[in-house]
Amino acid sequence: MAGKVRMRCDNANQLASFANQKLCLANAKLSNAYYYQSLPFCIIDSIFSLGVRYGQVERVLCHFSKKCNRQLFRQHGTGFPRESDQMKVSDLTKFLESEKSPEKNLFNNRGYANPSKKKGPKEGPILKANLVGKFTKVLKDAKIETFQDLKAYQKPTELDEKLASLPALKSEIAIRYFRMLAGDENQVKPDRMVLRFINDALGQMVTPDNAARLVQDACKILKKQFPLLTPRHLDHEIWKYESRKGKATGIFVCQRGLISKIVSEVK
Repeated sequence: MAGKVRMRCDNANQLASFANQKLCLANAKLSNAYYYQSLPFCIIDSIFSLGVRYGQVERVLCHFSKKCNRQLFRQHGTGFPRESDQMKVSDLTKFLESEKSPEKNLFNNRGYANPSKKKGPKEGPILKANLVGKFTKVLKDAKIETFQDLKAYQKPTELDEKLASLPALKSEIAIRYFRMLAGDENQVKPDRMVLRFINDALGQMVTPDNAARLVQDACKILKKQFPLLTPRHLDHEIWKYESRKGKATGIFVCQRGLISKIVSEVK
């Protein structure tokens, strides 16, 4: 046990040092996506981000906001809007139920959340638009309508377990990302970008859960030099760094494929 703790501490220090060298942490800044006007946009972003480049997600969000005539972003750097100024989760449900083909009419995207899943007698691949509906129902059943409702919810672990039972969300990566978008400063999305960065820093592959813990541990170390840094900030700086590097080198790896490879090799 002591050896594992020491190794985790060493890895966190190594990751913190690597991050300090590669990232501009003194000017760490979140993008507009972390300042949505309403919680439903966080749902849509987290689901439509599954397995694609982010440009597709931006197009989906812009199409939806224009179609429904709803403000997409609040002012950058500000706190949650007043609840009366937010689109509610139940509003999203109404929009979904009003359309026979929400994937076409609301989102202009027919992507699947789990395209490689084989069609079986009970279930097969699920459209991202339909998964948004299932995700929304879980929140609505918990009486979560706004950012404030989610933050105040007393059973977050139970809520995440219900969300993780939905198709394509078992890894909980999209759920972590949803919470990040909704304001959780301690969350990390251990996707292909974060995993690749850690692999470069440590010279070894780690599981998504271990990756999230390592980023959180590294952030605690870095806060001595950068007091305002949070795991959410650090995650986003890693994402920006890896995105730039990917564009420069032409390297784009399927998120699901990389994570499956990492999990199988670490076990």
